[in-house]
Amino acid sequence: MSNDVTKKPEPTAIDNFVGWTDGVQGDTQPEGGGVIQGRKLKFNNQGKWVSDDVELPADFTPVVVDVGRFVQKWGRDGGAPLETITIMPHEKFPDVERMNAECDRSEWVDGPGDGQPPRGPWQALHCAYLLDLPTMNRFSWPTSTIGGRICIRELIDKILWFRKCKDKDAYAMVKLTSVHMNTRFGGRMRPHCQIIRWVRLDGGNQGEALSSPAAQLDQPKPVQQNSPQSESPPWVNEVQEPTLQEEMNDEIADFGAKASQQQSPASQPITATPPKSNMQTTARRDLKPNAPQAGAKKPGQKPNLLDAG
Repeated sequence: MSNDVTKKPEPTAIDNFVGWTDGVQGDTQPEGGGVIQGRKLKFNNQGKWVSDDVELPADFTPVVVDVGRFVQKWGRDGGAPLETITIMPHEKFPDVERMNAECDRSEWVDGPGDGQPPRGPWQALHCAYLLDLPTMNRFSWPTSTIGGRICIRELIDKILWFRKCKDKDAYAMVKLTSVHMNTRFGGRMRPHCQIIRWVRLDGGNQGEALSSPAAQLDQPKPVQQNSPQSESPPWVNEVQEPTLQEEMNDEIADFGAKASQQQSPASQPITATPPKSNMQTTARRDLKPNAPQAGAKKPGQKPNLLDAG
């Protein structure tokens, strides 16, 4: 009898999608490895969201899958950035103003608009990465404006709170809109990401064929009744909004249930107390004083000697 143990072969991937790369050894800047991933989005001066100068459709509702922070150095020719510094998570931005002050004035570039003074070559950049689920097209929205920074900061704050209160794997599906922002020049429109629902991109069961994805995973539904409707693949799981109890991490007392079980004294019927059995009741007409009898002495009258006998 042999003591050899037959080992089962380890499962192999059904395809070569995972691990695929077209990079070349020694290439420090591979294609597709820059800041922009997929198509570039822009919020123009007219308050419109565009891609390649074409306004995005009204039903465009991508999922925000990631964000990035960078510091880039630009040249005077307006081409690709000369240098890009990636800011890691939990790392603060460097002092960009000091970096620009240390650069020679010959390196400064033109301002963002006509008549704007020159600015330093270093610029802080925020970038949101989005995925359109129906088409699986990727988009990047880089922004270095104050309004763009406010938009991304508000979006990240909501995502972090939702993951803390409801689901740590949730992603925000948004509609790209605009809101008014006050400025020292009277105000203007700034970009805004309106969250219309929360989804979880779990990918289903890996390695197992799904005969009917719609039957195994719930069809996502809008969180808000007035939110714009959009078609989503059936394998996207919707995550419901957190309840007040989940947000406060505390139970709320149900005073209505206790009030229904215990009636207040004012609401209880009042019943008259019956008279005791040994108490003699007297009619109203019997409450009159009795008439004095003949020969009866009045109260306080002195005794007469003739009455003694």
